[in-house]
Amino acid sequence: MPRRAFNSVSKLHAQSGGCARLVGAITAFNTRMVGRVARVTNQALVLRNWMIGGYLVEYEQRGADRARYGARLLETSASENPVS
Repeated sequence: MPRRAFNSVSKLHAQSGGCARLVGAITAFNTRMVGRVARVTNQALVLRNWMIGGYLVEYEQRGADRARYGARLLETSASENPVS
């Protein structure tokens, strides 16, 4: 936690009504951290989905400019790798 956050907590304790302010500071900090986690998670999921899509395109096209239609990649993949 940044030193600034600890300093602000110390100031809250010294002031009257510090408990309510402390709860407010903790709530605000938690809200900011939840937002950061959501952004990082979304970035990771987008990257994962992009990479999976790239792998599927490479597999389907086998180096060709276009995929052959009717190869049924998803059906074959699903039957070979059932989700447990």
